[in-house]
Amino acid sequence: MSVRLLSLLKVHIHKTLKHENVVALLTHHLIDRSIAVVLEFCDNGNLRQLLTKTAGGLLTEPVTRRYFLQMFDAVSYLHTSCIVHRDISIDKFLLDARDRVKLSNFGTAMPYAAGESFFTSRQAIALTLPSNS
Repeated sequence: MSVRLLSLLKVHIHKTLKHENVVALLTHHLIDRSIAVVLEFCDNGNLRQLLTKTAGGLLTEPVTRRYFLQMFDAVSYLHTSCIVHRDISIDKFLLDARDRVKLSNFGTAMPYAAGESFFTSRQAIALTLPSNS
């Protein structure tokens, strides 16, 4: 599959996602050999940036609970939609002006069929190796 077709697949995947905790892809444009995307604006940075600003890198329990539930809702929605993100980290969760968590960056996302493994061969092998403990 060409890079351009793969990029269009990623845009199509992201554009079909409609959830309050997923950054919306508003539109996209083909410009020469590139694809430009316009995303929902999340002006409060990502969770890593928030943690570096807080005392001791900690959030209060109520805030942590609220953020975690929103993160869970976003990932659960993806899996219900048969999409796997494949690159989740706190850097990929943005905060909008209303302090809502939004999952972003779908560059490695892929569709999957029910019953299909989420893991690559290397990851599956690592998970089955016995621990040294």
